[in-house]
Amino acid sequence: MTRTKKLNKKFKEKEKVKGKGKGGKLILRPTDLKNNKLCGLKMKEIDYTETPGYEIYVAIDSSFQLNTDTLGFFMFSFKKNKNKWFKFVVFENDGIKYIYIINGAPINKHTVCFIEGLLEVTNEKNEYPEIKIAYDNLINDKGVNGIRPGDNSFITTLNNVINTELRCMPLISAGSGTINDNGSICINTKSGHYKPDIKEMEEAKEIFQTITGKQVNVILKEDKELLKQKYGNKYTEYSGICL
Repeated sequence: MTRTKKLNKKFKEKEKVKGKGKGGKLILRPTDLKNNKLCGLKMKEIDYTETPGYEIYVAIDSSFQLNTDTLGFFMFSFKKNKNKWFKFVVFENDGIKYIYIINGAPINKHTVCFIEGLLEVTNEKNEYPEIKIAYDNLINDKGVNGIRPGDNSFITTLNNVINTELRCMPLISAGSGTINDNGSICINTKSGHYKPDIKEMEEAKEIFQTITGKQVNVILKEDKELLKQKYGNKYTEYSGICL
């Protein structure tokens, strides 16, 4: 192979890695779910209210990692008999698989789980410094000034950085769920951003069981008719509950 060809090959490989999470160790696989609200679209084509910056800005809760330290809180907080539910994402960074959880309120999106989770697990190694700075600036502005109507430069900056470094925001799995009366966990495919299927749910089930030691049941789709019967016109507020 000539020197020119070697250099061209090296350049292409570098570009390939850069496109898969600049500066970080997010593991991307061909089978990963991609954020269909972003992936394959130009920024000007994306609904502003469906951008990650805006969704982080208006979220009413923060996410947390599911592990042995948070397990008790998780099992207590999302019981079906209290009409509580959660949203989750599963991703792998630097060889470790993580689950991040957020309250299932419709205003809290899976993108919030992903960005907050990724920044938390990479904080010490500072793998995504540009995203971290943009995220912190947005959260600080939200804390000082509250949620304001209209365009926000901090949202735009965070969107631009995510667009550059984590374009499709890939995940192993995503969905929603509840804690059943018998203490088992139910997860389902409720995620408009990622649209998981049985394969991704089975992967999530295995990781949930490993972390929690609990039985995990999977259903593929929420039953809208049952939700309407139980919750009436407010059924969309409970759309991630397994019935």
